[in-house]
Formats: sequence, structure tokens, C-alpha cells
Amino acid sequence: MNPTLLPMTTALLSAFLLLACSSNGEGHGPSGKSSKAESRPSKKQEEPPFATMLVVKKKPDSLPKIDVEVMESFPQQFALTFSLQTPSPGYEAKVGQPKAKGKALQVRVDLTPPDGPSLTVLDKAKVRIPLGELHTGAWTLQVQVFEDNKLHSTLNFALEAR
Repeated sequence: MNPTLLPMTTALLSAFLLLACSSNGEGHGPSGKSSKAESRPSKKQEEPPFATMLVVKKKPDSLPKIDVEVMESFPQQFALTFSLQTPSPGYEAKVGQPKAKGKALQVRVDLTPPDGPSLTVLDKAKVRIPLGELHTGAWTLQVQVFEDNKLHSTLNFALEAR
């Protein structure tokens, strides 16, 4: 092969490879998306942005303190932590998976008594409700607390995701 043709052939092949990687000839750019589709609003553009802060606007009077946890992720995820009064020490709070309907969240918490005998002294069980990622706006949270598979109480929260 002629020594001057080798660099020219390499340059031509490189150009074709670059062209093949950046476009498929149908108006698609490097991202693989059509330029026509980019001009139309997509569903993701219509949704409100994800929140970076969560504020408890209204809480049950029976809960003196509620902590909002913010996890370092993208989008940021949130959790609420509080304590429920129990009839004796050793109760465990088992939190179900939150269910969302629009901007209303509902979660079930089962208070499980300790195995064996225990003191009859009021105590507290720590509850942590993972809310996950939230879009900005007003949210409601309903926590149904069950004890021995019977509804014990319902806690209603008003939240604002900013």
C-alpha cells in the first residue's frame, strides 16, 4: 500500500466513524432523540420539580416532636420520625410501605408488643416513615396505627414540599 494513502484512509474512516456515532441520518442528534421531539413538551416537563425541603404544616397534638430527615440523593428523599406512646416498654413499630394517591400518602403502622411479660409502665416506640422523593406542593399524610390488628388511632399530617 502507498505510504501517503494510509493517513488519508485513516482520516476518512475516522470521519465516517464519528458521523455514524453522532447521527443515524434521521435527524437524531448525539443523544439519540429526534430534534422534533425536543420541541414538544414531555411528561417530565409538565410535572412539578422535586422538592429539596419538607415542612410539617400540621401535626397531631399527641405528637410533641416530629423530625424531618433529608437523605442526600438525587432527587432528595424524605422521612418523618416520631415516637408513639405504648402501654409498656419493648413495643416495636412496624411501618408498611406508603401508598400514594395524588398528593395524599397513607401508611399503616403496626405496634407489636414484646414477647413475654413486661412492666406496665408507659413508654415510647420510635416510628420512622420513609416518604421517598416528593414533588413540590402541598401533601397530606395519614398514618393508621394498629395494635393487635385493630385500628388504635389515625394520625393526620399536612406537609409542604418545597
